[in-house]
Amino acid sequence: MKQFSTAELQQMAQALFGRQLSEREIQAYRGRLPTMLRTAGIIKGWEAGLRDIEPAAVHAVPVTQPKADDAD
Repeated sequence: MKQFSTAELQQMAQALFGRQLSEREIQAYRGRLPTMLRTAGIIKGWEAGLRDIEPAAVHAVPVTQPKADDAD
């Protein structure tokens, strides 16, 4: 697996999140950050495609159960 430099990770975070990460954030997430950024990018792309979709109407049907005394 490729080891990204701090500058590369900063550039990726800036492009996706619109902000620089602190050195502490970079060090804490260094091993997982490329995967986290790639996954967040996939989710953002998926989210953009959902804006034109109407949500399905959901209807709840109330259910009543007979009381134990009425079961006879």
